[in-house]
Amino acid sequence: MRRNKIILIILTLLMMFITVLSFCACTISNKEFESGYFICKYVMEDGKKVGVCILELTELGQEQEILVIPKKINNLPVKEIGRRSSFTSPKRCVQSDKLRKLYVLNHLVVHTDIGSITENNELPLEVIIMYNNIVDAEDFAFISYKRPIVQYFANIEEDRKKIYYRLLDEYYELVRCNVFFHNNYEIEKEVYWIDIINEKKVNMVPPQPKREKFNFTGWYTEKECVNEWNEKFILNSDNELHLYAKWIEN
Repeated sequence: MRRNKIILIILTLLMMFITVLSFCACTISNKEFESGYFICKYVMEDGKKVGVCILELTELGQEQEILVIPKKINNLPVKEIGRRSSFTSPKRCVQSDKLRKLYVLNHLVVHTDIGSITENNELPLEVIIMYNNIVDAEDFAFISYKRPIVQYFANIEEDRKKIYYRLLDEYYELVRCNVFFHNNYEIEKEVYWIDIINEKKVNMVPPQPKREKFNFTGWYTEKECVNEWNEKFILNSDNELHLYAKWIEN
């Protein structure tokens, strides 16, 4: 009887030791790391790295008015933003009182609020959504606890003049962008980048597009690429700005 108890205690201790080792191994393999403006952590599935979660901003990131959530970090897709609080860790948020505009290139899971770290900042955070047409807008809403968010999308179907997202049982309109950077060649995604021009005038020239066997040589105000854009965001008579990439074959 006593021998069985000893064996049981040894087995229990061994299982505890293996559990601790496994926890340590997971922790070591998935340490937080910095990438430019972001503090990140890998998204793990079955012990493998399948993506990246952006937890919060670095000190440099908190100084930026404009940020782009990239498609990839360390050659892995960015899949998530933030972390909810738990017994073992505090809440993690992509927040800054200086952040005015956030460009999002992927469909993300947003775990917690984004926006402002100060209660008195009433400036809305503009979120520019770059991915495809919205079918169910409720799945695409960003949450802000202390700061209003204006969300813009690339396209709105002609028979749906307005799209809304729901937040805490209230509905908010999603607005179509009025600045369009066109790839200007036969490609499934014809629009490369989008933006919004309004009274805040917080805009950016997008990163240069890439095309196999061609060099990008600038943005032009017409498809024929006659007049090069002077990087001033001025709307036309239709209250829009359309710009077109010029390519030269290698």
